[in-house]
Amino acid sequence: PEGDKVLQMFADALKDNFREKDIIARLGGDEFVVFISDDLSVKLLEAKIEHVLDSIRNRLEYYYSNFNVSTSIGAAYVDGSVNTYEDLYRCADVALYIAKQKGKNGYYINVNNIRCMRSKCIQCTKDCERRKVLGV
Repeated sequence: PEGDKVLQMFADALKDNFREKDIIARLGGDEFVVFISDDLSVKLLEAKIEHVLDSIRNRLEYYYSNFNVSTSIGAAYVDGSVNTYEDLYRCADVALYIAKQKGKNGYYINVNNIRCMRSKCIQCTKDCERRKVLGV
């Protein structure tokens, strides 16, 4: 019951921080997605994400302090190489896992459309953006 309460509080925080025209959905478990149809600059998206993280941390302060709850956000853009739901989901999912690998409780914006989901780098490409980001 307490986990359900946290999920509801989290969902309420998302609803309070996004517009009615933005699409907010729970994918399952503790994963949510927000689709913003506007073309936001990276700087504006960073500000929005930081504001959302602050809002969630304030709302869930008790759970952060007592139960080691954290929030990680992965973001991706629709562009010429990312133009289907599957592509966008994969890039956002990769961004989420990069955010978690960098220490949780933060975010990563996948501006380079990284799609690699390997848990360990096998150096499949010489110039790997994911490897650069994670420092592996």
